[in-house]
Amino acid sequence: MCGNSRGLGAIFLAAVFVAGAAAQEPRMVLDRKGFTVGLEPYAPNVVRVTLSTIGKSAVAPPGYGFVASPSAQGWAPEKRADADVYRSTRLIVSAGIDKPHPLSGTHSEISK
Repeated sequence: MCGNSRGLGAIFLAAVFVAGAAAQEPRMVLDRKGFTVGLEPYAPNVVRVTLSTIGKSAVAPPGYGFVASPSAQGWAPEKRADADVYRSTRLIVSAGIDKPHPLSGTHSEISK
């Protein structure tokens, strides 16, 4: 009986692991120089975009009146050298990667 319960326990843990892998977080969270960007898909042509300097705000769930549920079905994240891309069959969302650039006279004057 004891050997049988171990086998059932292993099957249960495997089922929990597979269910957890299938229920991946649909949201893509990006850090961009002090800003947090959240990309959260709902359908092949619908994505919720949030942007905040307060990380918790950018990843918070939608507010009052939002009744849809996020779904990553049909969406695929992709990392490129120049951008993070979230792609579906009907929409491509691209967030460019920050590249260092020299400050112009205007930038340096403003920073003073």
